[in-house]
Amino acid sequence: MSTRSKLLSAGTAGVLTLSLLALSACSPQPGLSGSPTPTDSATPSSSGAAQSAEPAEATPFAEPSHVATGLTWDDDSPVEAGGFSTGDAAPFAEGDAPEKVAELSAKKGEFLRIAAATNDAWIGVTGPTGEGVVGVGDGGAPEEGDRLVSIDPGTGEVSELYTAANIEPQDGPRNVVGVDADDSGVVWTENGWGNTASSPLRWKLFQSSSTDPDDVQVNLLGTVEDHAKAKKAWLPPREVDTVPVLVGDEVWWNTLDVAEEGAVPVTTLLAQKADGGGKTSKVTTGITDPVAFRDGVAAGATTWELQDDIYQPLTKSVVQVGEDGSKQLLLKASKGEVSLLAAAGDWLLVEHQGELIAANPKEHTAWKVSAAEDEGTPGSGAAVCGSVATFSFEGDEPLVDSPQYFLNLESGEFNTMEAETGSTMTGSEAHCTPNGTSLAISQAGPGRTFREVLYRTTF
Repeated sequence: MSTRSKLLSAGTAGVLTLSLLALSACSPQPGLSGSPTPTDSATPSSSGAAQSAEPAEATPFAEPSHVATGLTWDDDSPVEAGGFSTGDAAPFAEGDAPEKVAELSAKKGEFLRIAAATNDAWIGVTGPTGEGVVGVGDGGAPEEGDRLVSIDPGTGEVSELYTAANIEPQDGPRNVVGVDADDSGVVWTENGWGNTASSPLRWKLFQSSSTDPDDVQVNLLGTVEDHAKAKKAWLPPREVDTVPVLVGDEVWWNTLDVAEEGAVPVTTLLAQKADGGGKTSKVTTGITDPVAFRDGVAAGATTWELQDDIYQPLTKSVVQVGEDGSKQLLLKASKGEVSLLAAAGDWLLVEHQGELIAANPKEHTAWKVSAAEDEGTPGSGAAVCGSVATFSFEGDEPLVDSPQYFLNLESGEFNTMEAETGSTMTGSEAHCTPNGTSLAISQAGPGRTFREVLYRTTF
């Protein structure tokens, strides 16, 4: 299993540093599959029956209530969950809190952000922030675009890895949008730098089979122009953010098809051999934001609605897409939309009506976390590392102080970690190594700069 990222625009990022959290595996607890076996801690609820046991006196976390979520499973039964408020989260017990190990800093005028990981290395993106560049904000762009770096998880050493600047350089500088990595190599997408008339957001897909900075060969797998020409489709002036996902020996990615100006858009999931061999093929249509899950991807099932003469995407369910393109319903919203944030193992993290819901479609068990007043909605810093889900909340105001939350999906232990002094978790990103033992979290600081702090922890 690999991890991937949809990156924030580099044009608004400040100086970034990188934070890693090492998570140890959590021991399974009984009662996960729905049997009402008592445990020393709360258990998630299965549909149809509340399941929580009276916690032991020394347990430093709250027992959840049994609540509805407004979602349904594949069989139309309601998703009922063990419910928390963010105010229920307890600080880590002494000796259990993440231990600060180190900090990494980007070069002056650049950002640095982890985007994906293998078990042996973090893959990061670095590039210009746009600060001090003549014309930026008025249609200008820096002289150079983004590039990829390799980060040693043990030492934090940063090594330059890939740049695709010499491939189709007539585009000018480009942003890296999405990255995925596994032991076979790295794939990533790039768009024109910024959102300008001269460089619209149109994807190019790149690949390299080497993760050795001294032995790098970058290949161009495809472009949106090639795809539109093959489909005889109208090329819209602005593309969707296209995020690649490694599935087996293939790379999958989504794009936007529009037959002609004014037509209803169609999101298409494409596939190609990750080594560049073979032709591009269509997996399915009507899905957005794919995330590696089981033997395929989990994704939002999206339709389009005309609002003020503009088609807007509407996502009311989450589906699993198999290697053969088949779709299996996982979750459906009875009201409003649902947004897929992260997935790993058998667990999904979604946002629904301002609440964080961790759902296990296989076992029909779930947790729900509601935000305290003014804390905002979940959506940043979301990841699943083994049996631990981690996430933060985004408020309406930028850089509103929000801690990072940690929810043990088996035991229900619910903890919180404050950001470093002068920073906030709001706007953070989180990524796990495939084995679930390390987690990277970025923290926002004053002036929209970011600091990334290296931690070690034992859960």
